[in-house]
Amino acid sequence: MIRNDSFYDVVIVGAGPAGAAVAFTTAKLGLKTVIVEQMPEPEHRVRCGEFMPGLEEIFRIIPEKGDFFSLLLESERFSTNITREISLVSPFGYERRVNFGAYVIDRRRYVQWMVGKAVDMGAELLLNTRCVQLEIGGEGVRGVVVKRKGGDQKVLKGNVIVGADGADSSVAKQGSMFRSYGDLDLVTTRQYVMENFLGDEDVCRMYIGQDYSPGAYAWIIPKGEGTINVGTGIRKPYLRSGDTLRGCLQRFIKDHPQASNLLKDATVKGVISAHVPVGGSLEKTFWKNVLLVGDAAGQVIVHVGAGMPPAIIAGEIAGQTITKYLEGNTPLSDYEKIWKSIMQKPIKNGLYIRKLWDKIAHNDKKAEKFLKIIRQGMLEKMIRAKIPITVRLFAPIITKIL
Repeated sequence: MIRNDSFYDVVIVGAGPAGAAVAFTTAKLGLKTVIVEQMPEPEHRVRCGEFMPGLEEIFRIIPEKGDFFSLLLESERFSTNITREISLVSPFGYERRVNFGAYVIDRRRYVQWMVGKAVDMGAELLLNTRCVQLEIGGEGVRGVVVKRKGGDQKVLKGNVIVGADGADSSVAKQGSMFRSYGDLDLVTTRQYVMENFLGDEDVCRMYIGQDYSPGAYAWIIPKGEGTINVGTGIRKPYLRSGDTLRGCLQRFIKDHPQASNLLKDATVKGVISAHVPVGGSLEKTFWKNVLLVGDAAGQVIVHVGAGMPPAIIAGEIAGQTITKYLEGNTPLSDYEKIWKSIMQKPIKNGLYIRKLWDKIAHNDKKAEKFLKIIRQGMLEKMIRAKIPITVRLFAPIITKIL
């Protein structure tokens, strides 16, 4: 139930990875915290492939600065499988492999563990409760108007409001921070959880091609013991007339020359769909006493669709900054300064690589040629959100001659 004295240090909208990380941190530091989640439970629908780079790889991509990585260290406890390579398969079957240590996690268990720990440390969790609007007045946002399913509206007043409510964030929209996404800046995905996988389980496979993943990529991510996440993404400008997201995924499973052999005995256990923002981070991720974290802030390394590690790191940064702000030791704007100092470079690099790929992805022959001519060292750097000097200098020439 919502307390009658519904005033909090921090009100968090959304109990996904970002919101869970904020709640864990603020509750641990003694703040009166409430989490608002519109679903019946945190991570009621897992909306990602659950692929998590190993810590060594994370620190190659995101520099280890400050004490903001403790929750990422915990994620390995929830792994169901370890992978050692990424396989990139071209439209016509040419394969490149990159050594890349990672593990596949049970995201639902991981996020629910963070939320559960936050509740154990005093946070309140309001399920089946949606954010109706922000109550704006004075020098900022006084609170969040919420409505529980089948119940009345209530105002949760708070010193700080956190929007962790995804790419279509209602908090961002009302807090003057929302950026509408163009068709190139949003990937729509569909994923099946499947059983009876026949391939090696230490390889994460990514497939490109207009027939299966127009403007994005398809994937096979092994969860272990024959279970896999199989999905694809699309962007509308690349989708051919008459094609659909569901049709692209079905075609990938049934007709792809390599993937179909690995999936011929696989059966569908579950299905999810999601939107992934791939337009880079928002220009502003704080406004007065409101912060945005995770997908709501566009904190995604977009060329590979990696949102979970940045979301969790940003959640810890937000939680620590809120605490110091309420103690009078730092301005709330430090949140944006800190997360950008740590993660802005890989996020910007990912966007650069995505835009470079946009000039190639519409043509399967160009995509094939690119994967064949790029040097192994360059490919490895780009997977890790680093831009080789040669690529940056000669990108216009590369895209013209392909």
